Amino acid sequence: MAIKTVITCDVCGIDKKEVNHWWTVWLANSSFHSRVGVKEFSAPPKDQRQHVCGVEHAITLFNRFLSHGTLEKEATSETRNTDSKIHSSEILS
Repeated sequence: MAIKTVITCDVCGIDKKEVNHWWTVWLANSSFHSRVGVKEFSAPPKDQRQHVCGVEHAITLFNRFLSHGTLEKEATSETRNTDSKIHSSEILS
């Protein structure tokens, strides 16, 4: 019996089907790297790369990298507002 690997988009969460418009994206030495497709290759390690379901989501990750230096999603404005309120109240007390 063959083992099937499920690949999920790290931006929207959709599972990969048969269509091959997927990209692999990773950061290495503070640089953004991408490759069309999700086939195994020598670098980077699996835990350091992200898969995305198309060029639009590859661009989303590139924008995150340019804005924040990371591929991780930015904190929401609600979280930032809550954090600033906490800091303000600590200053006042």
